[in-house]
Amino acid sequence: MNIIVLDFNDNQPRLSQQTYTGTVQEAALIGGQVSLDSTISCSDLDSGSNGDTSLHITSGNSNNSFAILNTGIITVASRLDFEMERSYLLTIECRDNGVPQLTSQARVIISVTDVNEFGPVFNQSLYRLEISEIASIGSEVGTILAEDRDAGPFGTISYSFSNASGTPFTIDTTTGVITLSGSLDYESQERLYVLEAQATDDSGLEHVALVVVQVLNSDDNLPRFTMSNYFATVPENVLSGVSVGQVSCTDADDQADGIPVRYVFLDSSVPFLIEELLGTISVLGTLDLEVTPRYTLAMICTDSGGNSATASITINLDPFNDNPPVFTGAPYTLGLTENTRVGSSVFQLMATDNDVIRYNDITFNFTYGNEQGRFSIDSSTGVISVTQTIDRESQSAQSQYILGVQAENVIPPSDTSGSQPLNDSTTLTITILDENDNDPVLTPSELTVFIPESDTLNAIVETFT
Repeated sequence: MNIIVLDFNDNQPRLSQQTYTGTVQEAALIGGQVSLDSTISCSDLDSGSNGDTSLHITSGNSNNSFAILNTGIITVASRLDFEMERSYLLTIECRDNGVPQLTSQARVIISVTDVNEFGPVFNQSLYRLEISEIASIGSEVGTILAEDRDAGPFGTISYSFSNASGTPFTIDTTTGVITLSGSLDYESQERLYVLEAQATDDSGLEHVALVVVQVLNSDDNLPRFTMSNYFATVPENVLSGVSVGQVSCTDADDQADGIPVRYVFLDSSVPFLIEELLGTISVLGTLDLEVTPRYTLAMICTDSGGNSATASITINLDPFNDNPPVFTGAPYTLGLTENTRVGSSVFQLMATDNDVIRYNDITFNFTYGNEQGRFSIDSSTGVISVTQTIDRESQSAQSQYILGVQAENVIPPSDTSGSQPLNDSTTLTITILDENDNDPVLTPSELTVFIPESDTLNAIVETFT
């Protein structure tokens, strides 16, 4: 008699380990195998169908990323992304085929390894930055930023410039902060820098952007006149509006930007005008050397920032004969006794000239009334003398002489001003005074008179002259 013992599902299937670890690259293809530290195996002591086992993933398999074969091999079932999920904690279950079904479980820790699938990308292709020329070394100019969708080392970005050699800028390789490493000068150095920035990840993938740094002008220079004292000379008869000269003041800041400085006289009441933008000086009004022979004018040059410089210009007036001589006390009268000795000085003309000494020499002369030549005049001193005996009783003599006299200033031969002589005229009236210089004479000198005897006492006999 044969007795057949039937199996009863009284043994639980057992996995070879409670915890397994494995790795897989994020770029693994679907169906690719996860690399495990040890083989997953499951055994069951039961026989027959009770001992048949199968493996299943029961939890932790987000997005159904993995599948497990009964052979213990885990494969990739959907696309992995290290940046989205870097590790998985799977629960796997070993099941037998008995009734009731028995199971056992274990954990599988799968790490996804990163693959450098993305390069860094700047958030701008062009950065425009500005910095003042007076910024101190170490000042922050700006920050550039790139992103890398990779995580871990492949997502680490290093910043650099490819063409910054010789420029006053450096960049922090980690933060992308650009700082000033040298001095700037808007007036004498570059005003615009174009830098090529690079963002590089650990595997050498890179992205390039342009960084344009504009240097801003700062009012760090004072305006300066080319001279502290200017000099000019103009004729005193110069017409209003005629140019005297030009002064020059420069400001490096404004000059660099094409902005003119502005000129002004400190005293606006002077008879000169300075053109506000050009610095040209011209006559404004009438000049008179005899009143003001020299002008010393203070002027101010101001830049667009309000800074100023001062200088002066001395304008000397060149003389011009613009004042005629003037007789003093004219017209003149003189009482002259007849028979005044020939050669005697009887009168002196006086005249003054308000011009400067160059035109102060005066000459005197008769203009009419001395046709008989009875008088002479010293042309330099104005002294009038008798040149002939004047007898009031003479038939050719006059009891009164009206002499025209003139005073004229002298233009020196070396004068180049174009001046012409000026003059003044007046009269000298000379009245000849009688002198008792003749004996009385009877007319006639002999006379016979007959007197009638009948004449009475005191009767006129004859008359003598």
